[in-house]
This record gives sequence, C-alpha cells and structure tokens, in this order.
Amino acid sequence: MRVGYGYKRHERDFMRLDVGKVWLDMPGTGRHERGSMLRPGGLRAGDVIVVLDAKDLGKHVTDAVEAMGITVEVCPPDGPLRAPGAPAKYNPDEAADAAVQVLWVNPGYSMSYVLRRASEMVGIDVKRHHLVHRYGNRHKR
Repeated sequence: MRVGYGYKRHERDFMRLDVGKVWLDMPGTGRHERGSMLRPGGLRAGDVIVVLDAKDLGKHVTDAVEAMGITVEVCPPDGPLRAPGAPAKYNPDEAADAAVQVLWVNPGYSMSYVLRRASEMVGIDVKRHHLVHRYGNRHKR
C-alpha cells in the first residue's frame, strides 16, 4: 500500500501522487500521526511511504522504517506548493483611494458593485473588511 506522510503539509499537496491514504502532522501535535502510522496495525513490510521532502519523516525514522521493510519514496513537488508570504495588502494610490471611498459611502451602490469596482481599481481581490478598516462603516447611522 502507498501512503503519503507530511509535516506542515496539506492533503491537497498529495493529490497528484498515487497514495491510498495521507497522514499529516502539524506543529504542536508531537508527531502523533507519524507514531500511529508506524505502530502495529499501521504500515507493514512492503508498504511505501511517500513524502514531499525527506525532512518530513526525519532521518532517524527513515532508517527505522527501512529496517522494517517499508520503502520511503521522496517525490518533491514540481513547483511551490502554496504562494509564499501573506496575501496582498489593500494599499490603493491616491486617485483610487478617493474613488473607492466615494463608492463606499454612497448607499446607492450595492456591496457587490463596490467590491468589484474596488478590486478592478486596486488590482487585488478587495473584501469588505479591507474597506471597513480603511473607511469605517459603510453607512453612518
């Protein structure tokens, strides 16, 4: 049986690989899933563990599972798995800032229209919270 194992990974990272099951650990779990995978009833001799990076499993564990007759296969990703860094921040130029503010405070425009136009002007996917943070509540009470 081929299984995937990852540390600080997501299930979608293993979608392109032919694995029957995916085991994932995150920081703070004490690698509980790795332990469950290697306990009796988990993997057996002849099984294959597919990892995206050899560091995910750990060198001492890799040696131990290979001694158990389990193969470790490293399949590095073709490119970055996720976009690095935080999403783009809402930071319009002065002209776009003034235009979006006019749209935001005018009750005649629907929310979807304001968000679509703001996204077009600024060049990122603008959400309601961006505009509330910058301009305050939409309609003054």
